[in-house]
Amino acid sequence: MLHFANLASVGGAERYFMGYIQGGASQVAGGQGLFLTGGGIHPFFRETLDCAGIPVFNKKYRRGIKLPRYPSIIRRAHWQSVFRNYSPGIALFWNQIREGQMAALTRDARLRPVYWERGSGWHADHHDPRTVLMLDSIDHALANSDAGARMLRYHGFRGHVGICRNGLHPEMFQHEVAPKHLPRDRPLTLAVVARLVPYKGVALALHTLRMLVRQGLEVRLRIAGTGPDRPMLAALSRKLEIEERVEFYGVVNDMPRFYAEVDCLLHPALCEPSSNAVAEAIHFGCPVLAANVDGIPEVMHPDCGAVMEPTLSERDYAELGVAATGQPKAVYFPGRDEIARPRALDPTSLTSAVESLVAEDKRYERVSEQCLDWSRRHYDPVARYRDLFGHLLQMSAGDAS
Repeated sequence: MLHFANLASVGGAERYFMGYIQGGASQVAGGQGLFLTGGGIHPFFRETLDCAGIPVFNKKYRRGIKLPRYPSIIRRAHWQSVFRNYSPGIALFWNQIREGQMAALTRDARLRPVYWERGSGWHADHHDPRTVLMLDSIDHALANSDAGARMLRYHGFRGHVGICRNGLHPEMFQHEVAPKHLPRDRPLTLAVVARLVPYKGVALALHTLRMLVRQGLEVRLRIAGTGPDRPMLAALSRKLEIEERVEFYGVVNDMPRFYAEVDCLLHPALCEPSSNAVAEAIHFGCPVLAANVDGIPEVMHPDCGAVMEPTLSERDYAELGVAATGQPKAVYFPGRDEIARPRALDPTSLTSAVESLVAEDKRYERVSEQCLDWSRRHYDPVARYRDLFGHLLQMSAGDAS
């Protein structure tokens, strides 16, 4: 099997892929290879990938030498030589909806291209020839949520879509969990865990923090994640005069400890196919306040905090100091089963939800207990790759039903 992925940045899809390579690849027959479709390998993944011993190929390089873009036959010959080593077999495109040319070439090389939707579809254009070619080249797709399957249908895909939900990394189950209690000896600690890009809504958490401070609440915000918006978010925190209450953690290796030290996760994303951060927070008894968009309701029950309807237009969102670029083309609103332009949570609603959550100790503790109960009933250590293995084994046997 040949995997097509971009590991230049750290996000949910990339972490999931690395977990698969670490602990799950051996369950699928045949050799495994990684074909990098863009950039290099983020330092966060380098050691793990080296230890896994999986062959790594690069779209633009061969044996460390960059191949010229023109004439195109040079790079194409490199690609085809790699594909032949894994034929017949499966070419699994991890969230690479614009790699239509690659999908068509793998099919010509007697590989079976399969696309796994994990967010790219939200940013794709109906008429982009790369997207059209990808969906025309495959007869089987995977999605990590029903929302992802809905997005594939929105783009016109009519083949089979298998659902492979994220689950939790097995290491999360190696830590004890217990209901949380409101802090007595420190400020209330809110958290955001997300890639720092406009569509994750991190700026909304900063505005919420300022409102809570103005209302006299002793509160701070911890932000885990990296991305191009960090300078903008830092500048916004200074503009809102809350910079001393905001901590940027970057990439966090020990997420169990991180969740142990926070009291509530804010997840005001404008689009979210299926959130690892939400699932992890709930597993550790941390209440979540999230937007009712895309796959969020599939990951959490409202009793685990609150799932709120986004009401702000894109223009209103931009006026809060957010870059207007990089927003998804469309999002799925499960409450009304509709795909439309994105909307954002109103910070006023988030502020009210935080105040309601922490108004009474017993209510907060009850919500934390409901988080743990939800996790026990919906997450388990073997579920993370179970659906994926099932689909891959069926496809390897020529059965995509």
